Amino acid sequence: MFAMIVFWTLIILLSLYIEANTAALVSIWFVPAGIVSLIMAIFKVEVLWQLVAFAALSALFLLISLTVFRKYRKRRSILPNNVDRLKGMNAVVVKRINGAEGTGEVKVDGKYWRAAMVDKSDAEEGEVLKVDHVESTRVFCER
Repeated sequence: MFAMIVFWTLIILLSLYIEANTAALVSIWFVPAGIVSLIMAIFKVEVLWQLVAFAALSALFLLISLTVFRKYRKRRSILPNNVDRLKGMNAVVVKRINGAEGTGEVKVDGKYWRAAMVDKSDAEEGEVLKVDHVESTRVFCER
C-alpha cells in the first residue's frame, strides 16, 4: 500500500506542476481526485476502488468546471475595442474627401483617420459625417 501512497502523491504533484506551467486549465481536476485517492490509499482501500474513485471524481470535477466556465463565459459582455467604438460617432472632415479617389482625412474622437465615403461621394472640409465602418486604417463615412 505504501507504493499507492507514493503513486497518488506523485499524481497530485505532477498535476500541480503541469497546471502551474500552462496558461489553460489542463489538469486541475486531477488534484482533488488524487487527494481523495491518496486518502483511500492511506486507509488501505483496494487499488481498484482507488482507481475507480480517481476516474469518477476526475470526470465529475471536469464536468463541474466546464459548466461553471461556460456560464461565466456567457455572462461576460464583449467590450468593443477602439475601432468598434468609432461606429456611429461624428467625424469632422479635416482634408477634403475625394469620392472618386477615396482620399481624405477626418477627425474622430480627437484622432485623425484616412477617410472615404461609403457612397463614393465627395465631402468638404468642416463637414460633419457619421462613421459607418472601419477597414484597416480607413474610416468609411456617410452623411
